[in-house]
Amino acid sequence: MSARVVAWAAEKGYSQLPEHLDAFKRKVQANAYTYADWDSAFMEAIREDWARLRGKAQIGGAVPVSDSRPQWAINAGFTNRWEAENEGCYERNAHLFHDGKRTEAA
Repeated sequence: MSARVVAWAAEKGYSQLPEHLDAFKRKVQANAYTYADWDSAFMEAIREDWARLRGKAQIGGAVPVSDSRPQWAINAGFTNRWEAENEGCYERNAHLFHDGKRTEAA
């Protein structure tokens, strides 16, 4: 793990970097991903929570309402984050969705 990633994570408030790295490595290997900038790819995986570490309660695995219904998903027309993600809508591209459907590019 590079110093660049560690500094970025500290600045953004991300933790559990070893767990994020394990999840990143598994997904990269399983899908044969290659990147021009591995640090940037790993930082995006942390931001998108590929390891699914954020939002889990310590006991029971329940996701707080604020995490299951993020504003970006609601604004895009979905009831919750899982409906949005099932349609390919994530925080980074939610602006492309309206009423739960992806809008066509102009």
